[in-house]
Amino acid sequence: QAEIIGAETLVIPGDISDQGQVDEMLRQTLKRFATIDILVNNAGVLGPIGPLQDTDLSDFTRTFQVNVFGTFLCCRAVLPLMLQKNQGKIINVTSGAPFTEAAPIRWPISGWCYEVAYLSSKAAMDSLTELLSYQVADKNIEVNAMIPIGPSQMSEEAKRHQLGVKRGGLPINPPYPVSDD
Repeated sequence: QAEIIGAETLVIPGDISDQGQVDEMLRQTLKRFATIDILVNNAGVLGPIGPLQDTDLSDFTRTFQVNVFGTFLCCRAVLPLMLQKNQGKIINVTSGAPFTEAAPIRWPISGWCYEVAYLSSKAAMDSLTELLSYQVADKNIEVNAMIPIGPSQMSEEAKRHQLGVKRGGLPINPPYPVSDD
């Protein structure tokens, strides 16, 4: 859609939790545009859904690798360019789930209390965003969190997994990822 308004775009697939791939994305972007004015960190994974005691550490870790460390790596990659120019904009896409009306009250009945990896990683992203914004505020670099509104592929997947939870937070069936088979 950016091209509709005449903006030039570049899509580079990659794994933002991998330092080498982030470096390559930066190299390709600079080759094409010579600079970076805006960074939007919109990559994310839902991660494991279920009781904490049943959550596999490697699945939990992977959620943080993408959602938090990937955001960190991308911010760290572009900051030297923005600091050198004394301007820039970083937008980190987080989650509105914790901020919806009466969210803590509804978490046990909605199933969100089983999204420990995802929601804690997004809380970490919120903190990263806020702290970085203070670090670079006097350098004409804005750092903000954006909460998406409306349905997305991730919110629909989360809803599908939450269907296994009934009122009172007691599982009918474990709210783990379910096969579509």
